Amino acid sequence: MTVARTDQADLHTHSLYSDGVLPPAALVQAAAQAGLKALALTDHDTVAGLPEFSAEAQRLGILALSGVELSTLYRDLEVHILGYGVNPEDPGLLAALERFTRARGLRIEKMVQNLRALKVNLTLEQVLAVAGKGPLGRPHLAEAMLKAGLVNSFEEAFDYWIGRRSPAYVEKYRLLPEEAIALIHHAGGVAVIAHPLIGRMSYEGIVSLLPLGVDGVEIQHPKLWPDRAERLRQLAEERGLLMSGGSDFHGGNRSRMPLGQSTVPLGLAEAIQAKLSARQSLGT
Repeated sequence: MTVARTDQADLHTHSLYSDGVLPPAALVQAAAQAGLKALALTDHDTVAGLPEFSAEAQRLGILALSGVELSTLYRDLEVHILGYGVNPEDPGLLAALERFTRARGLRIEKMVQNLRALKVNLTLEQVLAVAGKGPLGRPHLAEAMLKAGLVNSFEEAFDYWIGRRSPAYVEKYRLLPEEAIALIHHAGGVAVIAHPLIGRMSYEGIVSLLPLGVDGVEIQHPKLWPDRAERLRQLAEERGLLMSGGSDFHGGNRSRMPLGQSTVPLGLAEAIQAKLSARQSLGT
């Protein structure tokens, strides 16, 4: 594995508790091997992996940011909101995440039914077998199809069967951005827009989200073009926003690049930690 510069952080990763491959402890170990000094675990719509993640990061001396990535719908666009520093035992957050888990399960069950109606011989049990410990998602469905020999790649599964415009697709449950931001704040965290300017979300759309209580934006992602990253950096500096970013690491054939290859300066992680500490000291 390529060793990263010693002042780098990856603030966007996933474990097997959502749609990643590695257990949280193994994820931290991989980050340490890559030379990273700070890491955030931001599983989709679950905080179940955070205790294991935090314990291993403490053992290895890595700055750990406890996170979550919440799915929201804004003006008919899917927008993900990262919550850093959330309390994984916050009752309001846990109740919302339980709703996500139930909705995700029902969604995948319906998509399996749709596939079977299309003569794609897949069972829910096959999906559950690859899903690990977290809420069900389309990557689990794609992996089950791949393992069953029903498709030749993840891309084929999404392009022909389970993508947004594909015949078996079912819309997923989402919060409103202001609901997600309120949950994050109530759980003691800060809210950061994930992978902005990727897909259909415009710069103007991002700016329109800021009054809802957004604390920061990602400025680094494997799919973010350099000129757009610079525009986001300027926006953050002008508005006094936190900056974040990372690899969106999932592991295995679900990742675009290994840990250590899409990072942000350690100082950005430290700035987030400082913001969290300041809020805690003020009781807000």
